[in-house]
Amino acid sequence: MGAQPLPGQDPIDGGRRQHHLDDAHAASATRADGDADCVASGVGRDTGYCVVDSASSSHMCATGQVASVCDDDGDCSVGVCRGGTFSKWCTEGRAGESCSDVSDCQTAYCAMVGVGGICTDGNAGDLCEEDDECRPGLGCANAAGNRGTCTAGGLGDPCDEAVQCVSGYCSNQQNSFGICTDGGIGADCGRQDDDCQSGLCVWSVPNSGGMCSDGATGSPCTEAMH
Repeated sequence: MGAQPLPGQDPIDGGRRQHHLDDAHAASATRADGDADCVASGVGRDTGYCVVDSASSSHMCATGQVASVCDDDGDCSVGVCRGGTFSKWCTEGRAGESCSDVSDCQTAYCAMVGVGGICTDGNAGDLCEEDDECRPGLGCANAAGNRGTCTAGGLGDPCDEAVQCVSGYCSNQQNSFGICTDGGIGADCGRQDDDCQSGLCVWSVPNSGGMCSDGATGSPCTEAMH
């Protein structure tokens, strides 16, 4: 005979509530059994965490600490579980830790790079995907593959185009990321004449970057094609 409703309880709705409670208790017990398979982390719990690794869809033991793999907030003994579609990690929102949006961060920005976000301060050298993930006055350069860098545009800083450089010259070398140069004689150039103050970029090896030249006697030059 099934469970009887309590006095004053609707027999149908009451049965449904009991069914949901039973399901929740069963899920909790299953989870507890899984956690018991894992060695204690020694921090805040008697057991480790048995979590689903989103990247492989398999279960694995985790510590529940910052940067530990997780599937939801319950897998973390500190912070919350945040990340991208394929991987998630426990985070407290400090610089370099995972985030889904800026509300997860103690820092000013959540840079959406790779498969998930990373909390950053938006300073020069910090990761970014878009300009608005960098502090005012900085831009995001070399974001191919969704892992750019905030840049101030000084000499040697990364760039995608000349307007990101204080000097007005960005050398986009072949098969490489761009850097800001002064465009002077001997400066790197990406086989583009307008990378140079002289208006002359030369190279001698196919598929290589070039060097700014003034074309004077003894200066390097591009190999003539016959």
